[in-house]
Amino acid sequence: MLGVVQPAYQTSQEVLAQAMEGAAMGSIAGERLSNRTSAPIEVRPQPVALQPVGIYQLDGIVRRALSLQMTADARQGAGA
Repeated sequence: MLGVVQPAYQTSQEVLAQAMEGAAMGSIAGERLSNRTSAPIEVRPQPVALQPVGIYQLDGIVRRALSLQMTADARQGAGA
């Protein structure tokens, strides 16, 4: 379609193997997979101005749909 050649990857592991020049999954150095940063991070409390929010703006947050209750966040919140 549109003349774009699609690679014949079947799994994300195949894509990773090509991206890492054939490296096996267990051979990738942990430093390459880390989310650590050398950038300084300052955490300071900041004043927050509360604003009234309409119920329809919160709908996506408080919706009680089963699909949302089954998410990892919902399961973690239920155990708290």
